[in-house]
Amino acid sequence: MSETIITPGPSCVTDAGLETDLIFHHGVDLPQFAAFPLLESEAGRALLRTYYAAFADIAARHDARLLLESPTWRANPDWGAKLGYAAADLARINTEAMAFLRAQATAYDLIGEVVLVCTIGPRGDGYRSDGAVDPVVAQRHHAAQVEALAGGGADVVTAYTLIEVGEAIGIGRAARAADVPVAIGFTLEVDGRLPGGLDLREAIARVDDAAAPDYY
Repeated sequence: MSETIITPGPSCVTDAGLETDLIFHHGVDLPQFAAFPLLESEAGRALLRTYYAAFADIAARHDARLLLESPTWRANPDWGAKLGYAAADLARINTEAMAFLRAQATAYDLIGEVVLVCTIGPRGDGYRSDGAVDPVVAQRHHAAQVEALAGGGADVVTAYTLIEVGEAIGIGRAARAADVPVAIGFTLEVDGRLPGGLDLREAIARVDDAAAPDYY
């Protein structure tokens, strides 16, 4: 299924910034900007269903492919710890996130295909550089989340708001080890550079040399 979003094909309806939408359009309190704790309550799950259903409706009306992206951007060890989630809790919630997405996918009467995207975010802020990241450390840090999401049935790993090449390389390697396609998304300033000052072209070249993703 995941190959359909890597090769040319029908138009796709994508996510539109889950956390931002919930905070600014729905007045939801998301400590640490994390949406994954919503999966722990029926009220939270109902809110997520409403969010995803709006995109499914758009995809159905335009006969487009739907990319359902998990609410797990903050569900990694460092951010999870700040929210009181131990390693076992994070493994559970990441796996449950994909099961939740799969249940939503079966509920939508879409002609186009539904692709389950496991969303992961950076270890740090995502918008401010704290210096270079060791790819080996990054792979070790993100591996458990990638494995849990992939094991839960994800079609592709997508890493958003990365600001360091080393972290992108580490995530790419973690995805390859889990045998799941991977996409990388960098945070950019208005000048087209990463927050640390690196030109996007150079960042992509470095990642491609070390652990090329399926797409950016």
